[in-house]
Amino acid sequence: MLESTSWTTFSSSSEEELIELDADVFYDTEMEIGLHEITFKHDTKFCGDTTQEFEECELFQTLENYTILEQIENNSIDCIKTQEADEIDLCEMESAGSMGHSIILGGLGILALTFILACIGVMGYISGWVLRLLGSISAITIFVGPIVWFVMFPDLNNGLEPSEQNWVLSHAFYLTLVSAPVILVGGLIFGNMEAFAFEEDDDWDEDDHYQAEDEYAAVTTSITQPDYTEPEQPDLVDVNWQGVWGDDGYEWIEHPEGSEIWYWRDQDTGQWVRHQ
Repeated sequence: MLESTSWTTFSSSSEEELIELDADVFYDTEMEIGLHEITFKHDTKFCGDTTQEFEECELFQTLENYTILEQIENNSIDCIKTQEADEIDLCEMESAGSMGHSIILGGLGILALTFILACIGVMGYISGWVLRLLGSISAITIFVGPIVWFVMFPDLNNGLEPSEQNWVLSHAFYLTLVSAPVILVGGLIFGNMEAFAFEEDDDWDEDDHYQAEDEYAAVTTSITQPDYTEPEQPDLVDVNWQGVWGDDGYEWIEHPEGSEIWYWRDQDTGQWVRHQ
């Protein structure tokens, strides 16, 4: 679309009768303007009456293709100082074309980067949101480019009669606009594909990772640690508890009561010692 001349087009047809030449003259003019180039085609057809059963016509055709910048340079137009309406229109066309071309080219560059990252993302090395973001930026940029061009482009129908306003937007303009939502949808689809959206899978893998670690730790613990049960320890006797003094001169205490387990107090340490 960048090199197409069918961004805005003009066409007209007219007919003139030349009595002195006993002929009819048909004029067909077609003109296309793109971001940088202009194509001009003019056909003049002379059709004279003859004694034959068909009409004999002679065609003269003019076909030109040139860039807007060449036209400005060849005519030595100073776009800053000129006051001529035609020259101002030509300068505005060049300015609008350059701006639109730069914006769309930038969007295509982002699109190319998105495609490269998408190829890398097939292996799951690129997050899905990156592709969605770049695809959205590319689509918006490419959509804005033609709008900016249209706003900056001069109104070539200005000054013409309503019946003569033949300058219209053409297919290159509309196709560029249509390509933007297509790119946007493509970026969203790419970003949501399983291979690209590994950040969602990453959360799932992380949970599985922790679960696997717990299971592994449980298995290794059961293997490395001996399976034994610690013997139950009787309740310890508090040193502050008071016992009963026996005839042997030692202080005794039964714990638990009725268990016939006796402890005697060591006079040196003050601790209760179980009687064997």
